Amino acid sequence: MPDRSDVVLLYDGSFDGFLSAVFVSYLHRPAPLSVESQDGVQQQFGITYLPVETDEARARRAEEGIRRTMGQEAYETVCKAFWAESPSGSAVLYRYIRLGMRIGRAIVHSLTADCVAEVNALALRLGNEATHLIQFVRFSRLEGGIYYAAIEPKGFVLPLLMPHFAARYQIQPFLLHDRTHQAVGVFDTHEWVLADASSLRLPGFAEGETAWRRLWKAFYESIAIKERQNLRLQMQHVPLRYRNGMTEMLPDYAQKFALRGPAGESSPEIGSTAAPRLQKM
Repeated sequence: MPDRSDVVLLYDGSFDGFLSAVFVSYLHRPAPLSVESQDGVQQQFGITYLPVETDEARARRAEEGIRRTMGQEAYETVCKAFWAESPSGSAVLYRYIRLGMRIGRAIVHSLTADCVAEVNALALRLGNEATHLIQFVRFSRLEGGIYYAAIEPKGFVLPLLMPHFAARYQIQPFLLHDRTHQAVGVFDTHEWVLADASSLRLPGFAEGETAWRRLWKAFYESIAIKERQNLRLQMQHVPLRYRNGMTEMLPDYAQKFALRGPAGESSPEIGSTAAPRLQKM
């Protein structure tokens, strides 16, 4: 076994994989240098890279240890920072957790530690992305009465968005489709779950939905004052990447998001999509 101080643990890119690697790091002394995702790591001379298999039992034990020792607030910060998907996020989070397991719940107040400041910044970045999307998400009614919206976020924000919209639309089933990560949040008026959306097929608009969309777009255009139009300021408040799902910004929403699947394919039952475990906080 090589000297662990010259070792970097590699995981498969998933949150459970990261927690599995954190668990393994405590099985050896001295501690590994870092934990990195195997997808983007740049290997260096003199460092031994050891892959760690994702183990759900070990991941749950690591999660329990973080919650118990560092507290729920710190655990939620870890989740958000990981979901921010920074290239350096895994290494920073590893240092954050190692520090937190030593000093406990005081980790959330240890702002002078570099790793704490970096992790907090990542968590804040994801929170800001979720805040923007809450404002810009537009739902459309599909055949069968379910509502659907698509987003293309920076970072995995579904775990932050779903509680908000589930509380807002308590008697209204909906799908929130993350096209960036091929994941979907499903709410059936009782609870919400996350599922894999790589094979998701959807029906077309419900009867009358297209007319309502035209009315909304006409209202948006009618209240605009052309003489006061400021495109630069508009870009600051509503960046282009948020406009792909905004009814008032699109000439043809149905064509943009290709709501219908290939001919002959039917839409899946809600909740029927086989899904990997997508972490909730």
